[in-house]
Amino acid sequence: MAKMKKDGLADDLFDWKPAEITREFKERDVSAANIGAKYAKAIGLTLNECELTRGEIAMQMSDYLDEKIGKNMLDAYAAETRASHMIPMTRLEALIHVTGDLRLISLLAAQFKNNVVDAVYSHLIKATIYGDKIAEMEAELKTHNRKFKIIATQKGINL
Repeated sequence: MAKMKKDGLADDLFDWKPAEITREFKERDVSAANIGAKYAKAIGLTLNECELTRGEIAMQMSDYLDEKIGKNMLDAYAAETRASHMIPMTRLEALIHVTGDLRLISLLAAQFKNNVVDAVYSHLIKATIYGDKIAEMEAELKTHNRKFKIIATQKGINL
């Protein structure tokens, strides 16, 4: 008996994953007793997952901001027990710049029920919003045209 050829298309369909529109931490990975500890965990994950060492990250952040940032300061920002060492916004920007980890911004945005979306998708989102509005307006136009025809016919106006 001949073997059936494997259907590559089915495998492609099952392997498909949607584009990553947002980058976010898994909630279980940043779950903490308070918001400061949550950010510390997130910073720790960013530092640990980066290919650069903490010393290299600190050096590049220093260059980016033109101020001295040491590895020890990064360790403090990543320590859940050091609540007095919250990262300032400028240093957070530098950390994101160096690591490329936009999940840190997403964590903040999520607190306000928002998402950080890659700019490439912003036009698609806007196009969808405009498309929805156009469909709504076209439905209104049809309704008013239909009503006009009914009233015009009742009044004896030939169309």
